[in-house]
Amino acid sequence: MAMFGIVVAVAVFLETVSATSLGVVYTEGGMVEGVNIRLGFRRHMDIFMGIPFADMPGRFEKPKRHPGWDGVLKAKEYRNRCLQVNFRMTDTRGSEDCLYLNIWIPHGSSVSTDLPVMLWIYGGGFMIGGSMDGKFLDDYLYSGQEIAERGEVIVVTVGYRVGTLGFLSTGDSSLPGNYGLWDQQAAIAWVHRNIHSFGGDPDNITLFGESAGGASVSFQTLTPHNKGTIRRAISQSGVALCPWAVNRNPRRFAEEVALKVNCPTDEKMAACLKMTDPELLTLAGSFNMSSSPDNPLISNLVLSPVIDGDFLPDEPYNLFHNAADIDYIAGVNDMDGHLFTTFDIPSINSQLVDTPVTRRTYSYMFSEPSRLGGIAKPYPSWMGADHADDLFYVFGKPFTTPIVYRQRHRDVSGYMIAYWTNFAKTGDPNKGDLSVPVTWPQFTSTGHQYLEIHSKMDSGYVHQKMRIEAGLVYKTTWEVFVAFCAAMEKQKSLLVLALFVTTASAASLGLVQTEGGRVQGQNIPLDVFRSVDVFKGIPFAAKPGLFEKPKPHPGWDGILQATRFAEQCLQINDLQTTSLGSEDCLHLNIWVPQGKHVSSNLPVMIWIYGGGFMSGSSTGPGFLGKYLYSGQEIADKGDVIVVSFGYRVGVLGFLSTGDSRLPGNYGLWDQHAAIAWVHRNIRSFGGDPDNITIFGESAGGASVSFQTLSPHNKGLVRRAISQSGDALGPWAVNEDPRTMAERVALKAGCPVDERMVACLRSSDARNLTMSTPYIPDGTPDYPGIKHVLLTPVVDGDFLPDEPVNLFHNAAEIDYLAGVNDMDGFSFTSEDIHSLKNKTEKTPVDEVIRLLAAYTKDTGPEGFQVASDEYFSKWGASPSQETVQRTAVEIGTDYIFLVSTQAALYLHAAKATSAGTFSYLLSEPSLLAGPGRPYPDWMGADHTDDLQYVFGIPFAIPQVYGDKQRELSGNMIAYWTNFARTGNPNKGTLKVPVTWPNFTSAGQQFLDISAKMSESSIGEKMRHNFVRLWTKTLPSLKSHVALDN
Repeated sequence: MAMFGIVVAVAVFLETVSATSLGVVYTEGGMVEGVNIRLGFRRHMDIFMGIPFADMPGRFEKPKRHPGWDGVLKAKEYRNRCLQVNFRMTDTRGSEDCLYLNIWIPHGSSVSTDLPVMLWIYGGGFMIGGSMDGKFLDDYLYSGQEIAERGEVIVVTVGYRVGTLGFLSTGDSSLPGNYGLWDQQAAIAWVHRNIHSFGGDPDNITLFGESAGGASVSFQTLTPHNKGTIRRAISQSGVALCPWAVNRNPRRFAEEVALKVNCPTDEKMAACLKMTDPELLTLAGSFNMSSSPDNPLISNLVLSPVIDGDFLPDEPYNLFHNAADIDYIAGVNDMDGHLFTTFDIPSINSQLVDTPVTRRTYSYMFSEPSRLGGIAKPYPSWMGADHADDLFYVFGKPFTTPIVYRQRHRDVSGYMIAYWTNFAKTGDPNKGDLSVPVTWPQFTSTGHQYLEIHSKMDSGYVHQKMRIEAGLVYKTTWEVFVAFCAAMEKQKSLLVLALFVTTASAASLGLVQTEGGRVQGQNIPLDVFRSVDVFKGIPFAAKPGLFEKPKPHPGWDGILQATRFAEQCLQINDLQTTSLGSEDCLHLNIWVPQGKHVSSNLPVMIWIYGGGFMSGSSTGPGFLGKYLYSGQEIADKGDVIVVSFGYRVGVLGFLSTGDSRLPGNYGLWDQHAAIAWVHRNIRSFGGDPDNITIFGESAGGASVSFQTLSPHNKGLVRRAISQSGDALGPWAVNEDPRTMAERVALKAGCPVDERMVACLRSSDARNLTMSTPYIPDGTPDYPGIKHVLLTPVVDGDFLPDEPVNLFHNAAEIDYLAGVNDMDGFSFTSEDIHSLKNKTEKTPVDEVIRLLAAYTKDTGPEGFQVASDEYFSKWGASPSQETVQRTAVEIGTDYIFLVSTQAALYLHAAKATSAGTFSYLLSEPSLLAGPGRPYPDWMGADHTDDLQYVFGIPFAIPQVYGDKQRELSGNMIAYWTNFARTGNPNKGTLKVPVTWPNFTSAGQQFLDISAKMSESSIGEKMRHNFVRLWTKTLPSLKSHVALDN
């Protein structure tokens, strides 16, 4: 109920909040509320300050996910920078609790959606810095307001650990280092998972940073841990190949720090350092600010990233294949080295480094003269752009503090914001919403073109081969060495990148980052330029507690090898003689189709298996090496992502006392948790979280129906398909859960008084499973469907009311539902055993008794009315086919068909923007005919649809014919078109017949078979019988209740 209350509160708030403000935003950690500022006519901006993207980090540990918060987090103040030395390195400032981010979202006349996202990583030599940095005239340097407003992008700035706490390393696993890089990666992953709620596009994230931040951007593109989360990157005055970017001897400096804080330098060093006061550690990591030509200042930057075998599994030079799909801008300021070389050689002003680039690549040199250069100013008149000068222009300071800038400064600031945000939008700095003064050419391995950025730009500012032209004169031997090394590093990296961009295969996701950690699946080649990535056994929740709702999974370290299906949930076997499966069963499987390029923004189809809420698994049964519920054929043919998952069944999934002590519906909560996990994580797999279709069969079809009716899935599900099962079925809801709970308790050795629940909760899970009451065979007088009692209940939470009263919750969900024309055969043949043997006659009285059992609640009058409807055309001597067909029709109508039609009717009546579609599968069973067990007149039995929906005729062609493959192809086409567009006729696959919408008036449906034509369109499916069971008999039932 707590979650339901939150959903209602958010809904009410969002209905009343200004149309140009997000108001309260729901994140994975909880609700947040920022500030909204007015910028101009119909222009506003939401600013969220200090949102935690990770928990307070442990000393020398990777960041962990934030546990979340209750209520609404007021994100209205910037948080502390990470603990670090001050600029003079005489004291500390900041806090260990520093992993927070800030977000700027621009709005016009309506709330923004799907905006590009630019995530800033600050510099500071990996020693100092903060997400907002310095403040001047009440304006922070790294405020994203100007970029966000002018470029119509979302800007995010993040904090990360620096100095000793961020980068100290022993060079081995005892203190591996790179904690600051892990913090950055955690922030990127948080943004990827949550930015959609702020109006951002998680598939269009651009990293940008300067100096050590530029190098960090470069490292983030090279690590395998960011696969699929970064679209573009901008490195300003710093890359991973810079000579200061990687610490080659981390052990030496770790020992220096250890000695300063009185720790040993032997095998006990790491343990001692971890226990040392963080401020002492921070001060101990300060470096020597004195320098000379013989000992340049840059060589003192020793607290920097290391090759740790994890975040950086190899030298940066060897990792550029990980950036093959990332658009990249990199450049320098023309006198970037001035800040550093003034410490070393005061009379020299030089460029320190050049920069490598990748995929669609762009190079620049920023040459706007420093505002500190000239007469009566501290820098010489010939001074160009010093280190960090670009920051003021990129962040629009000439606009926010106009009194200290001139028009030419505003011009160059506008140009840089235009180039940067156009690039973030499209991958091309020339194309976007903002005009630019000069077309910026792509950097190529032959031309080496770059753009010189300046306030007075024209076509003459496009150049080639930055600082490696013949005849270039350098002022000192040291400057020659630095420039030469940087240029050589640049040329090597460009050759590497050119090779990888042309040869790297994009037809596999590889490592995928999820909220729990990284996962790696298998890539299965299917054809030329066609494959499917399969991830098996990814946990979507922790091992569930006994009779508890599922909880989030705590995550894992390293890489989860998602290559084996997990065990099915603990359940009793079909013979009711033993148990099978595991309690730790909340895992899912994902199939992602790939073409020449890695897929993105695909529709997602989540499968929910059936089994009477008593049995089943995410894979289904296996045959000839193939699993029934393998999503491979659907994914490949329909170009959709398919997900299947496990959920608790039987006693552990649905036992209930009918009150709050044991409310039940644990299996439904598992399903909901899986859907929510997919919604949060599927973008990382190339899926569209806003286009999720859930589909299922039998109890799975009913589960689909329940998930659409529950208020807890609001906004998670776009479409739904129920096959042979719905929430209105006579078996779908347990009206008397207490009786079943007491039967289980007695069998488990528990009392049935007030101690019952406590006893059940303390019982062994397998013992409880085996305490399932024995399910006897059905008879005509007590049909087997009446024994299905471990089912969902109206609990006041997941199902706050009877299902018939909840269809308003599905008003915006497209719905497709139907049945097989002889769905009831499998069930009725268990009640009337002669149906199993086609040579045996079926007694007429058994069919009559079966109908009497189903109409028992309506009394003799109800039975008579029903008899008139079913037996009126029998005549004096009905044939055996007529008798048996009638028995199957009674079972099909009562168990599946009538309730499905009722559900479709209610959905169509309540739908606001959603479509409704009805079907009947009538393809004859493969088990029917001469020499086969089923009679010749047999149609489609229960579960016959599964083989066609999952493409088994293609997966196992040796046991099927062409007509079965044609039918399977048609069903996959209808199903995946519907998942893609909400209309089974519109999508990427052709269909044989146009499927009409089901309306309350026409009630049209499609008869699906191998031979389809315009005559396959019907209306008012078995209308007389639907009316009998939904109107006539219920009215008589109320009369019987009054008489009693």
